Amino acid sequence: MFVMCSKRGCRPDAGAAEALPGQDVFRVRLTGPEIHLLDVLYCDLHTAYAQYALAEPGGYHAEVLHLYENFTYAAHTPMQRDYLLGAHAFEVTAGESVRLAHHAAGGVPPCSRGRWVLGEEYRDELRMTCTMSHDTYACGEAVAQLSKRVADASRLAWRPYDCPPLEEPAPEEVERCLRKRHVCFFGDSHMRHIYNSFVAMTEGGGRGDDFWRRERKTDGMVMDASRSSYFRNTWGDPGDMSACTDSFVNFGQWPASYEAGNRSWTAQQYASKVGMLAEALAAAKSEGKRVYWVTTNPFPLHAHLHVLNTDWRSDPELLLFNAIANRAMATAGLDTVDVWHMAAPVAELSYDKSHFKGTLGYYIVLQFLSTVCRDAAPVAAPPMIASSHR
Repeated sequence: MFVMCSKRGCRPDAGAAEALPGQDVFRVRLTGPEIHLLDVLYCDLHTAYAQYALAEPGGYHAEVLHLYENFTYAAHTPMQRDYLLGAHAFEVTAGESVRLAHHAAGGVPPCSRGRWVLGEEYRDELRMTCTMSHDTYACGEAVAQLSKRVADASRLAWRPYDCPPLEEPAPEEVERCLRKRHVCFFGDSHMRHIYNSFVAMTEGGGRGDDFWRRERKTDGMVMDASRSSYFRNTWGDPGDMSACTDSFVNFGQWPASYEAGNRSWTAQQYASKVGMLAEALAAAKSEGKRVYWVTTNPFPLHAHLHVLNTDWRSDPELLLFNAIANRAMATAGLDTVDVWHMAAPVAELSYDKSHFKGTLGYYIVLQFLSTVCRDAAPVAAPPMIASSHR
């Protein structure tokens, strides 16, 4: 167990998403044969701890970042510039049968949690989090090249804890799964990227060269599709799902971004909007629709450092919003597709410092496809609808 505090009174149920006012905020990542961004549990205002279990033996590197002192949701707490608290190399000689301890919110399917497995030749490049604090261009370019090179399961692969590895189904299985279905995606540009990758996979020939080529062309655009649609939704208003058999819904990072004005939404504002949306989604589900909430993506740390004075998309802010939304959706009887815990450990693999394509985008899409195909019973053919991306 990796311990950051050993004081009496440590509360193992207090997570980063609900840190106390004035809390110091830490970030702990392990890299090696596996990559983990650990859940940090807080004991008091200045101490915390994290625990882990590793299945793959080999050399590991633990990086501890002290991102905030006296963090508060009520004000824009500046991130510390000298945030590296410590780094430690250690060896695991035998893997453990137990999986990484984690905290699954209600309604989150078990296959949402897992670990990244990284090929040996790439481990040094992800040893330290890309923060872009010293050489912005070089750091960003190195990671961008890595995200393009790591394009097969022998180099970087996502392994769920409680389920078999995500594998791309054969084209005939995809056809059988999506027959007479229309899959809709509601959200901001992050959901648009997921939609584009979903279309590239399901209507573009799978993971072969055509998938990568089609996906690379999707910057700032919405791909044409016959069985899927994308609808822009950035402020939480319910969309028209009348022609959708399956809907994935989120309204993204805007409430925590500069788009919200001179400060992010408060927790109360976000909870009110999410609560109303959950009621609308539950009503659609009661009419026979398959409806899923999608967690908000992380904002890469090196991108956040560039917008410290105009944006609030920090880990604690987005984790708080996700915790509020997960509870609201679980109360409404809705499942959540968790992309946070897949993307956060390797968020710097974003090709543009915000969105995910390439290998990370590929596994996110496999998660969405596996969710759709869990129940592939034929349904009535939906009417054709057009994507909305105003």
